[in-house]
Amino acid sequence: MFGWFSFLQTLIMTLVVIVLLQIKIGDSTLEQRTIQWYRTSDLAAPIQQVANGGARIVRDVLNKVADSVNFQLFEDVKNRPGSRDLGLKLERSKKFLEQQTKRAAKKIQQELKEEKPENKGVRTQGPDWE
Repeated sequence: MFGWFSFLQTLIMTLVVIVLLQIKIGDSTLEQRTIQWYRTSDLAAPIQQVANGGARIVRDVLNKVADSVNFQLFEDVKNRPGSRDLGLKLERSKKFLEQQTKRAAKKIQQELKEEKPENKGVRTQGPDWE
């Protein structure tokens, strides 16, 4: 019972804080002012360095464990960005390619039939053009 009460109390307090941060003072809300204060404060840089260091430690530990233990569970850790291959090969079906080829041939034939007589005999492409 205490767990549910604690959860409900935390949820209500969170909602109250969110609503209070939406109060507009001047041309910006308290939320915008808080974010701006945090970005310009001297507190942000050390916290960012600690977060980067923690992420680096987790990455290094996982890499060492994956390198030392040859186990299927850790194969995903070895697939680092840039060297991953999902093994998907997307290819068009032969039927689709044949349909596109027929459409292109039909369009070329139609354009050749519609060619104006004054342009006949003028080569615009290469020696094979008729």
